[in-house]
Amino acid sequence: MQLTPKDREDLRSVILGYLAARNAAAFDASSIRATLMRRRAVDFPIAEADVTSACQFLTDKGLATRLDSDMGSSIFWRATDQGVVEAERRGLC
Repeated sequence: MQLTPKDREDLRSVILGYLAARNAAAFDASSIRATLMRRRAVDFPIAEADVTSACQFLTDKGLATRLDSDMGSSIFWRATDQGVVEAERRGLC
């Protein structure tokens, strides 16, 4: 299902808050999606691709960083210092 622009914006905010609250760790898109769905952090269905797209958007804005695994094809995401400050400013974490 295609997300609306508002849904995409909401998902980016929720993911930024999630990553910023746990800024010492990095998470893959599958783990982020599973946690958000379990906690009902959004009220619309999301796919792993939606999470990856949101994380890439945050990375392009300097709010997150992408970490590629040295051992394989896994990709992890972590909030940057700028991302943590932005999340705190918005009350996301």
